Amino acid sequence: ASTKDAKRAMAGQRRAREDAVAVVDVLKGSTTADDSGDDELDAVVVNPATVARLARYAEWGDGGVKGFFEPGLCALYASLDAFHVRNGVKGSLAEIGVYHGKSFAQLALMRRDDERCVAVDCFDAQEHNVDDSGAGDRAAFERNVARAMRACREDDDDDEDEDGSDGSDGTDPAWLRVVEADSATTPPETLTRAADGQTLRIFSIDGCHTESHTAADVETASRTLHDLGVVVVDDAFNPDWPGVVAGLFRWTERNRNRNRNGGGASTAPPLVPFAIGYNKVLMCRPDAHDALLTHVKTSRETRASVRKTAEFLGGEVVVLPHGWISTFHGNERLSSSN
Repeated sequence: ASTKDAKRAMAGQRRAREDAVAVVDVLKGSTTADDSGDDELDAVVVNPATVARLARYAEWGDGGVKGFFEPGLCALYASLDAFHVRNGVKGSLAEIGVYHGKSFAQLALMRRDDERCVAVDCFDAQEHNVDDSGAGDRAAFERNVARAMRACREDDDDDEDEDGSDGSDGTDPAWLRVVEADSATTPPETLTRAADGQTLRIFSIDGCHTESHTAADVETASRTLHDLGVVVVDDAFNPDWPGVVAGLFRWTERNRNRNRNGGGASTAPPLVPFAIGYNKVLMCRPDAHDALLTHVKTSRETRASVRKTAEFLGGEVVVLPHGWISTFHGNERLSSSN
């Protein structure tokens, strides 16, 4: 690497550390009483265990795990979890395209005792990863998730799961369900069964980045989502992967046309965006849009990060920071995807 590249990498690492410190301060403040003058906002409606875990993960950083990590995403996930706590939402969490586990670990840290985490990846069957958007490694994934759990749940009373395993003994804990398959051809029912019949309250999409795969993954997410759930589409604004935003537009337009023509049992429920940030688009059911948009604008975890509102895919969205890593390292020649 050139001297310029080395300096740039050092600057990125320094900025990531600074962002992590700021996020930890925000998360620690979110568990104390507020004084905004709004009784609903002043109430502490968060899961303190989840906030503590995400704060530790922001401090832990990448832990040597391959992939990209934006510390600000920990605060956004904490905000979404607070919304679910406030509204009594229970459901599992899932990610398509887990790679080595860096982003999946955040979902696992948000899991409550009666929830499952579903990981979908083709892993060794790389013939399904037609655009080489990141070769997953199941052994590395399971090892890294176990490491993150040990590092970030260290003070929890419930470190052990239903089967007494935290994953460190080489076996998957009971809460972790791995679907090793091509997501584009995996029926939504497979994910529902893996989640023990639960709908999914957070569904991250970071799989194959082609237009057709992205559209297929959004379709799967829509068919398995909780009514107040959130779909998180990664790399929507990464110039290396134009298929993601193209696939998002393709699915949205096709779904709108189907619903205009009467829909029916074969039509997936619609999704609309309510926030963009950290190189991601966040989507929900139309009936949940206003509540989630308002929540992100006003919650203690995210309100200081809101830049503005804008129109995207025909609706209003909250605009959050794009992220230091996504902006300056997202499409470097030797970068890897998570």
